[in-house]
Amino acid sequence: MKGNGKTLLSVAVIAFGLQFGAAWATDVHIAAAKVLEPAFGTTSTEGPVITAFKSANPTYASYNFYTHTGPSGTYATTIANGLTASPKAYPYDLFLSADTLYPDSLTTYAEVSGVTVFSQGEVMQWSKGGINVETAFPTGATTIGICDEDMGPYGQAALDILNDEFGITEPTTSPMSIVRYSNIMMVDQAINSGAAQSGFVPTALHCSSGAVSGLPAGATKVIFTGTHYDHGGVVISDPSDTAAATAAGALLAWLASAGGQAVLEDYCLAFP
Repeated sequence: MKGNGKTLLSVAVIAFGLQFGAAWATDVHIAAAKVLEPAFGTTSTEGPVITAFKSANPTYASYNFYTHTGPSGTYATTIANGLTASPKAYPYDLFLSADTLYPDSLTTYAEVSGVTVFSQGEVMQWSKGGINVETAFPTGATTIGICDEDMGPYGQAALDILNDEFGITEPTTSPMSIVRYSNIMMVDQAINSGAAQSGFVPTALHCSSGAVSGLPAGATKVIFTGTHYDHGGVVISDPSDTAAATAAGALLAWLASAGGQAVLEDYCLAFP
């Protein structure tokens, strides 16, 4: 059964295809952490990583890859709910998480593959409000934006950095406060708009040619290079759509290969 992320064709379109002998392209639906959006694209546009995969694997050149991006925790729950429903639902063929814990939690289901670590990321703190944390958070620092740790792994990473590097825990001392957002893109937008005075995001959100760039003039940043965060993926095999599962497995294997890593490096997502 296909639902949620899967494209449903209308009866009229199907009838047209049958009448004129149209060959339907295979659709592959990817549930991806928000940190991957600049590299993988969206449901409307295939990103540069998908384009490179198709070029390196012409077997899948005609396939349609739809990348749905959002919180890793939300996708893990959606996939698990589909696999426990009656009848079962398979909204996604591939789950690319910002950690390994969420995909690992799904491997108890027969339809889910083992976890493949395909990427790694780093965290940076940045601010438009003159908050430079090279040595410490300055006196008077106010709002610190992070991803909700129950929704995305980079939220927990931010809390760990605040505690380990700066000795900051909750409850914080006024005027400082930690503000949670439902995904990492929203954190970045809050920092950029000034809604959050500073915050923590993956370097991949501001990466070009393998380096952080493009921050607004006057912005400050600190990259925490000592720790890399594993990104893991699993294939979800829909028995009624084996072609999509095969393509998803090929993409996941390619991402972890030298060819895939060379492309991911441009987006600060490759193994160090």
